[in-house]
Amino acid sequence: MLFEDGSQIFVTKEMMQRFSLQGKEALSEEEYEELFRYRLRFSAYTWLSKRDYSSWELEVKLSRYCSQKQWISDLLKDLQQKGYLDDYRYAIQWVQSKKYGRVKMEYFLLQKGYSREFVRKVLDEAYQTDTKEIIKIWNTLAKKEKEKRVMALLRKGYHYSEIKKALAEIEE
Repeated sequence: MLFEDGSQIFVTKEMMQRFSLQGKEALSEEEYEELFRYRLRFSAYTWLSKRDYSSWELEVKLSRYCSQKQWISDLLKDLQQKGYLDDYRYAIQWVQSKKYGRVKMEYFLLQKGYSREFVRKVLDEAYQTDTKEIIKIWNTLAKKEKEKRVMALLRKGYHYSEIKKALAEIEE
């Protein structure tokens, strides 16, 4: 559906029936807003059904199709209230699915639009068992010299103090 201002909305058959669009030449402002908000919600549900998004990522994605910041903000609040959009859950799952250290994960999460305080809270929870992960990686690198293994762990984003703690545990 193409509008006078040049904007357009992809309309499904279900939307055609729901909004009685068959044969309509014009829409009132209220009908236009309702149709556009419905389409935004439909798009958000479609994207969220395929994978989780952070609020910031979904906002960026929606803003490509809609210039009305308030509509996007209202939709994001509604999705959060319904439990479809949960930044904390998303961040924890994302961190746990990656095999990087705390420093690298902090960088990635900040790039996703999270605040430093939020990132620290997530990382404190996610990296409670850091030592076990370091020991696991250390053992997979067993054929390499100690110095090279330490450097490999540092490149993965682990702090030197965490590596030393894990090494002390191994030597016990």
